[in-house]
Amino acid sequence: MKDHDYKLGVHITVTGILVNLFLFVIKLAGGVWGQSYALIADAVHSASDFFTDLLALVGLKYLRKKKDEEHHYGHGKVETLTAMFLGIFLLGTGVLIARNAFLNIYHHRGLVPEKMAIVVAVISVVLNEVLFRFTRQIGKKIKSSVLIGNAWHHRSDAFSSLAVLIGVGAAYVNPDWHVLDSYAALLVSFFIIWIGCQIAWEGTRDIIDSAPAAHILDKIKATAMSAPGVIRVSQMRARHSGNRIIVDFNIEVDPHITVESGHEIATEVEDRIFAELPEVMDVLVHMEPAEK
Repeated sequence: MKDHDYKLGVHITVTGILVNLFLFVIKLAGGVWGQSYALIADAVHSASDFFTDLLALVGLKYLRKKKDEEHHYGHGKVETLTAMFLGIFLLGTGVLIARNAFLNIYHHRGLVPEKMAIVVAVISVVLNEVLFRFTRQIGKKIKSSVLIGNAWHHRSDAFSSLAVLIGVGAAYVNPDWHVLDSYAALLVSFFIIWIGCQIAWEGTRDIIDSAPAAHILDKIKATAMSAPGVIRVSQMRARHSGNRIIVDFNIEVDPHITVESGHEIATEVEDRIFAELPEVMDVLVHMEPAEK
Protein backbone atom coordinates (compact mmCIF):
# COMPACT_ATOMS: atom_id res chain seq x y z
CA MET A 1 0.00 0.00 0.00
CA LYS A 2 1.30 3.45 -0.93
CA ASP A 3 2.10 5.90 1.86
CA HIS A 4 -0.58 8.33 0.64
CA ASP A 5 -3.26 5.59 0.60
CA TYR A 6 -2.18 4.35 4.02
CA LYS A 7 -2.42 7.86 5.49
CA LEU A 8 -5.90 8.30 3.97
CA GLY A 9 -7.04 5.03 5.51
CA VAL A 10 -5.60 5.90 8.92
CA HIS A 11 -7.08 9.42 8.83
CA ILE A 12 -10.65 8.30 8.10
CA THR A 13 -10.38 5.44 10.61
CA VAL A 14 -9.13 7.72 13.40
CA THR A 15 -11.97 10.11 12.53
CA GLY A 16 -14.37 7.19 12.89
CA ILE A 17 -12.90 6.29 16.28
CA LEU A 18 -13.45 9.83 17.58
CA VAL A 19 -16.97 10.10 16.15
CA ASN A 20 -18.03 6.73 17.56
CA LEU A 21 -16.57 7.52 20.95
CA PHE A 22 -18.62 10.74 20.94
CA LEU A 23 -21.75 8.89 19.80
CA PHE A 24 -21.31 6.19 22.42
CA VAL A 25 -21.18 8.79 25.19
CA ILE A 26 -24.20 10.82 24.04
CA LYS A 27 -26.27 7.70 23.23
CA LEU A 28 -25.57 6.12 26.59
CA ALA A 29 -26.37 9.39 28.37
CA GLY A 30 -29.41 9.97 26.18
CA GLY A 31 -30.62 6.41 26.71
CA VAL A 32 -30.27 6.54 30.50
CA TRP A 33 -31.61 10.04 31.04
CA GLY A 34 -33.95 9.92 28.07
CA GLN A 35 -35.37 6.56 29.24
CA SER A 36 -34.80 4.63 26.02
CA TYR A 37 -33.57 1.02 25.94
CA ALA A 38 -33.31 1.27 22.15
CA LEU A 39 -30.86 4.17 22.46
CA ILE A 40 -28.79 2.25 25.03
CA ALA A 41 -28.67 -0.68 22.58
CA ASP A 42 -27.61 1.76 19.88
CA ALA A 43 -24.85 2.97 22.21
CA VAL A 44 -23.58 -0.62 22.32
CA HIS A 45 -23.62 -0.54 18.51
CA SER A 46 -21.46 2.58 18.56
CA ALA A 47 -19.12 0.92 21.05
CA SER A 48 -18.74 -1.97 18.62
CA ASP A 49 -18.01 0.58 15.88
CA PHE A 50 -15.29 2.03 18.10
CA PHE A 51 -13.62 -1.36 18.57
CA THR A 52 -13.96 -2.34 14.91
CA ASP A 53 -12.29 0.94 13.95
CA LEU A 54 -9.37 -0.11 16.14
CA LEU A 55 -9.34 -3.47 14.35
CA ALA A 56 -9.33 -1.64 11.01
CA LEU A 57 -6.20 0.23 12.08
CA VAL A 58 -4.53 -3.12 12.78
CA GLY A 59 -5.59 -4.40 9.36
CA LEU A 60 -4.23 -1.30 7.62
CA LYS A 61 -0.90 -1.62 9.42
CA TYR A 62 -0.35 -5.20 8.24
CA LEU A 63 -1.68 -4.46 4.76
CA ARG A 64 1.10 -1.91 4.35
CA LYS A 65 3.86 -4.40 5.20
CA LYS A 66 5.73 -5.90 2.27
CA LYS A 67 6.74 -9.52 1.62
CA ASP A 68 9.42 -10.90 3.88
CA GLU A 69 11.27 -14.17 4.48
CA GLU A 70 8.41 -15.61 6.54
CA HIS A 71 5.52 -14.23 4.43
CA HIS A 72 6.28 -14.78 0.76
CA TYR A 73 2.81 -13.68 -0.29
CA GLY A 74 2.68 -10.58 1.87
CA HIS A 75 0.39 -9.96 4.86
CA GLY A 76 -3.00 -9.77 3.14
CA LYS A 77 -4.44 -12.64 5.18
CA VAL A 78 -4.01 -10.55 8.33
CA GLU A 79 -6.58 -8.14 6.92
CA THR A 80 -8.86 -11.10 6.18
CA LEU A 81 -8.55 -12.42 9.73
CA THR A 82 -9.20 -8.91 11.07
CA ALA A 83 -12.37 -8.64 8.99
CA MET A 84 -13.53 -12.08 10.17
CA PHE A 85 -12.99 -11.15 13.82
CA LEU A 86 -14.89 -7.92 13.19
CA GLY A 87 -17.83 -9.85 11.73
CA ILE A 88 -17.93 -12.37 14.60
CA PHE A 89 -17.77 -9.54 17.14
CA LEU A 90 -20.76 -7.84 15.50
CA LEU A 91 -22.70 -11.10 15.36
CA GLY A 92 -22.26 -11.71 19.08
CA THR A 93 -23.20 -8.11 19.92
CA GLY A 94 -26.35 -8.33 17.83
CA VAL A 95 -27.48 -11.59 19.42
CA LEU A 96 -27.04 -10.15 22.92
CA ILE A 97 -29.06 -7.03 22.10
CA ALA A 98 -31.80 -9.13 20.45
CA ARG A 99 -32.09 -11.35 23.52
CA ASN A 100 -32.56 -8.40 25.89
CA ALA A 101 -35.02 -6.64 23.57
CA PHE A 102 -37.09 -9.81 23.15
CA LEU A 103 -37.31 -10.28 26.93
CA ASN A 104 -38.50 -6.67 27.31
CA ILE A 105 -41.16 -7.20 24.66
CA TYR A 106 -42.25 -10.55 26.13
CA HIS A 107 -42.60 -9.12 29.64
CA HIS A 108 -44.00 -5.84 28.28
CA ARG A 109 -41.34 -3.84 30.10
CA GLY A 110 -40.19 -0.37 29.18
CA LEU A 111 -40.21 3.33 30.00
CA VAL A 112 -41.64 6.26 28.07
CA PRO A 113 -38.72 7.98 26.25
CA GLU A 114 -37.94 11.66 26.74
CA LYS A 115 -37.31 14.28 24.04
CA MET A 116 -33.54 14.04 24.65
CA ALA A 117 -33.56 10.51 23.18
CA ILE A 118 -35.06 11.83 19.94
CA VAL A 119 -32.43 14.57 19.59
CA VAL A 120 -29.57 12.12 20.14
CA ALA A 121 -31.02 9.68 17.59
CA VAL A 122 -31.16 12.43 14.94
CA ILE A 123 -27.53 13.39 15.61
CA SER A 124 -26.49 9.75 15.30
CA VAL A 125 -28.27 9.23 11.96
CA VAL A 126 -26.57 12.27 10.40
CA LEU A 127 -23.06 11.62 11.71
CA ASN A 128 -23.04 7.92 10.83
CA GLU A 129 -24.32 8.49 7.31
CA VAL A 130 -21.59 11.09 6.68
CA LEU A 131 -18.98 8.75 8.16
CA PHE A 132 -20.25 5.87 5.98
CA ARG A 133 -19.93 7.85 2.75
CA PHE A 134 -16.39 9.10 3.43
CA THR A 135 -15.12 5.73 4.73
CA ARG A 136 -16.55 3.78 1.78
CA GLN A 137 -15.13 6.29 -0.70
CA ILE A 138 -11.62 5.99 0.74
CA GLY A 139 -11.94 2.20 1.15
CA LYS A 140 -12.73 1.82 -2.54
CA LYS A 141 -9.94 4.19 -3.51
CA ILE A 142 -7.24 2.27 -1.63
CA LYS A 143 -8.95 -1.11 -2.19
CA SER A 144 -9.23 -2.05 1.49
CA SER A 145 -11.86 -4.68 2.39
CA VAL A 146 -11.53 -3.78 6.08
CA LEU A 147 -12.34 -0.11 5.43
CA ILE A 148 -15.24 -0.99 3.12
CA GLY A 149 -16.60 -3.41 5.71
CA ASN A 150 -16.16 -0.78 8.38
CA ALA A 151 -18.02 1.73 6.22
CA TRP A 152 -21.03 -0.58 6.03
CA HIS A 153 -20.87 -0.91 9.78
CA HIS A 154 -21.26 2.88 9.96
CA ARG A 155 -24.22 2.63 7.56
CA SER A 156 -25.81 -0.08 9.73
CA ASP A 157 -25.42 2.27 12.70
CA ALA A 158 -27.16 5.02 10.74
CA PHE A 159 -30.05 2.68 9.88
CA SER A 160 -30.30 1.39 13.44
CA SER A 161 -30.38 4.96 14.75
CA LEU A 162 -33.15 5.69 12.25
CA ALA A 163 -35.09 2.72 13.65
CA VAL A 164 -34.48 4.08 17.15
CA LEU A 165 -35.71 7.49 16.05
CA ILE A 166 -38.97 6.01 14.74
CA GLY A 167 -39.54 3.80 17.78
CA VAL A 168 -38.63 6.47 20.32
CA GLY A 169 -40.62 9.12 18.46
CA ALA A 170 -43.75 6.96 18.39
CA ALA A 171 -43.42 6.10 22.09
CA TYR A 172 -42.88 9.76 22.93
CA VAL A 173 -45.99 10.82 20.99
CA ASN A 174 -48.14 8.11 22.61
CA PRO A 175 -46.88 6.78 25.98
CA ASP A 176 -49.10 3.69 25.59
CA TRP A 177 -46.76 2.61 22.77
CA HIS A 178 -43.69 2.47 25.04
CA VAL A 179 -43.02 -1.14 23.96
CA LEU A 180 -42.09 0.24 20.52
CA ASP A 181 -38.80 1.33 22.07
CA SER A 182 -37.91 -2.33 22.63
CA TYR A 183 -39.06 -3.23 19.12
CA ALA A 184 -36.67 -0.58 17.84
CA ALA A 185 -33.88 -2.16 19.89
CA LEU A 186 -34.75 -5.55 18.37
CA LEU A 187 -34.56 -4.04 14.89
CA VAL A 188 -31.15 -2.57 15.76
CA SER A 189 -29.94 -6.06 16.64
CA PHE A 190 -31.02 -7.37 13.23
CA PHE A 191 -28.92 -4.70 11.49
CA ILE A 192 -25.91 -5.65 13.60
CA ILE A 193 -26.34 -9.39 13.00
CA TRP A 194 -26.81 -8.93 9.23
CA ILE A 195 -23.70 -6.82 8.79
CA GLY A 196 -21.69 -9.15 11.04
CA CYS A 197 -22.68 -12.19 8.96
CA GLN A 198 -21.77 -10.42 5.72
CA ILE A 199 -18.32 -9.35 6.91
CA ALA A 200 -17.55 -12.75 8.45
CA TRP A 201 -18.65 -14.54 5.26
CA GLU A 202 -16.44 -12.36 3.07
CA GLY A 203 -13.46 -13.15 5.30
CA THR A 204 -14.29 -16.87 5.20
CA ARG A 205 -14.30 -16.82 1.40
CA ASP A 206 -10.78 -15.41 1.40
CA ILE A 207 -9.52 -17.92 3.96
CA ILE A 208 -10.72 -20.89 1.87
CA ASP A 209 -9.08 -19.39 -1.26
CA SER A 210 -12.27 -18.62 -3.19
CA ALA A 211 -11.69 -17.30 -6.70
CA PRO A 212 -12.27 -13.63 -7.56
CA ALA A 213 -15.42 -12.62 -9.40
CA ALA A 214 -15.84 -13.92 -12.97
CA HIS A 215 -15.48 -10.47 -14.53
CA ILE A 216 -12.06 -10.04 -12.88
CA LEU A 217 -10.89 -13.41 -14.21
CA ASP A 218 -12.16 -12.48 -17.67
CA LYS A 219 -10.25 -9.20 -17.53
CA ILE A 220 -7.04 -10.98 -16.49
CA LYS A 221 -7.42 -13.44 -19.36
CA ALA A 222 -8.20 -10.70 -21.91
CA THR A 223 -5.20 -8.66 -20.75
CA ALA A 224 -2.90 -11.68 -21.12
CA MET A 225 -4.30 -12.44 -24.58
CA SER A 226 -3.61 -8.87 -25.68
CA ALA A 227 0.17 -9.37 -25.37
CA PRO A 228 1.93 -10.03 -28.71
CA GLY A 229 2.90 -13.66 -29.15
CA VAL A 230 0.22 -15.16 -26.88
CA ILE A 231 -1.87 -17.69 -28.79
CA ARG A 232 -4.00 -19.07 -25.98
CA VAL A 233 -4.50 -18.76 -22.21
CA SER A 234 -5.48 -21.82 -20.20
CA GLN A 235 -5.62 -23.38 -16.71
CA MET A 236 -6.06 -20.07 -14.92
CA ARG A 237 -6.17 -20.13 -11.13
CA ALA A 238 -6.59 -17.13 -8.82
CA ARG A 239 -7.25 -16.48 -5.15
CA HIS A 240 -7.52 -13.58 -2.75
CA SER A 241 -4.91 -12.53 -0.22
CA GLY A 242 -6.73 -9.84 1.74
CA ASN A 243 -7.73 -7.22 -0.81
CA ARG A 244 -5.12 -8.40 -3.33
CA ILE A 245 -5.17 -11.20 -5.90
CA ILE A 246 -2.63 -13.92 -6.69
CA VAL A 247 -2.99 -15.56 -10.11
CA ASP A 248 -1.23 -18.17 -12.23
CA PHE A 249 -2.02 -19.57 -15.68
CA ASN A 250 -0.55 -21.09 -18.84
CA ILE A 251 0.10 -19.24 -22.05
CA GLU A 252 0.60 -21.08 -25.33
CA VAL A 253 3.20 -19.60 -27.68
CA ASP A 254 4.82 -20.51 -30.99
CA PRO A 255 6.83 -23.71 -30.28
CA HIS A 256 9.67 -22.55 -32.56
CA ILE A 257 10.62 -19.33 -30.75
CA THR A 258 13.71 -19.06 -28.55
CA VAL A 259 13.66 -19.26 -24.75
CA GLU A 260 14.63 -15.60 -24.66
CA SER A 261 11.66 -14.63 -26.85
CA GLY A 262 9.33 -16.69 -24.70
CA HIS A 263 10.64 -14.97 -21.58
CA GLU A 264 9.99 -11.56 -23.16
CA ILE A 265 6.41 -12.57 -23.96
CA ALA A 266 5.79 -13.78 -20.39
CA THR A 267 7.28 -10.58 -18.97
CA GLU A 268 5.05 -8.49 -21.23
CA VAL A 269 2.00 -10.45 -20.03
CA GLU A 270 2.90 -9.80 -16.39
CA ASP A 271 3.56 -6.09 -16.98
CA ARG A 272 0.21 -5.64 -18.73
CA ILE A 273 -1.72 -7.40 -15.95
CA PHE A 274 -0.03 -5.33 -13.23
CA ALA A 275 -0.82 -2.14 -15.19
CA GLU A 276 -4.48 -3.01 -15.90
CA LEU A 277 -5.34 -4.65 -12.58
CA PRO A 278 -3.62 -2.94 -9.62
CA GLU A 279 -5.34 -5.37 -7.23
CA VAL A 280 -3.18 -8.20 -8.61
CA MET A 281 -0.07 -8.57 -6.42
CA ASP A 282 1.54 -11.66 -7.96
CA VAL A 283 1.42 -13.34 -11.39
CA LEU A 284 2.98 -16.67 -12.31
CA VAL A 285 3.02 -17.40 -16.04
CA HIS A 286 3.77 -20.89 -17.40
CA MET A 287 4.74 -21.22 -21.07
CA GLU A 288 3.68 -24.10 -23.26
CA PRO A 289 4.08 -24.78 -27.00
CA ALA A 290 0.89 -24.13 -28.89
CA GLU A 291 -0.79 -27.17 -30.36
CA LYS A 292 -0.89 -27.28 -34.15
